[in-house]
Amino acid sequence: SSLIDSSVNLYCLRQPDGASKEIIATFQDVSALNRTERELNQWADAFRYCAHGIALGNPLDNTILACNPAYARLFDCEPDQIIGTPIIKLYDLEGHAKLFANIEAADRNEHAQFETKMLKVDGSKLRVEVDLNSVYDLDGNLRYRVATVQDITVKRALEDSQRQIVQRLKTIDDASPALLWSSDTEKLCDWFNQRWLSFTGRSLEQELGNGWLDGVHPEDL
Repeated sequence: SSLIDSSVNLYCLRQPDGASKEIIATFQDVSALNRTERELNQWADAFRYCAHGIALGNPLDNTILACNPAYARLFDCEPDQIIGTPIIKLYDLEGHAKLFANIEAADRNEHAQFETKMLKVDGSKLRVEVDLNSVYDLDGNLRYRVATVQDITVKRALEDSQRQIVQRLKTIDDASPALLWSSDTEKLCDWFNQRWLSFTGRSLEQELGNGWLDGVHPEDL
């Protein structure tokens, strides 16, 4: 035997003088209904507490149908301030063409992913990665679009900074009169400065790994 979730209704039938005649009870198995409700609550919690921004877009007028708190925080707003907003107003003007191209791609392929810039309430811009899914019903009608948005402003800024630092170091290293190289944890060379390559007359590809040993006299190995 097993336990099931039940809904019970009791009905009291009375005699003409008001005295109880009999009790009728009806039972309904609501296990499936309760299970569905629990699953819906779980999905609602996932939507509400997800660290990434999630928004549902209305395909009829391209406005925001709903969004979670994380999405609203991207714009320093509350969710009710975002709902009903035209999607185009949330994106940088320069990215409008890219936005609509990816909306068309998502409608065509059910999914699109792209990077762009969005606008905060104060007009400042943030770089974001957007994962866009177009959701269709069984009859093939577009119901809504779901956008998952991640703020990558800091991440991209750090990457840009690192590239600039690497480029500056490369410029310094190439201008150095010394022959410079580096190796990885496997003791294989993974970089040589331009002075080294000019001195040996070989390409970087030829020197990588243990290739540089080709320029060493056999008696010195």
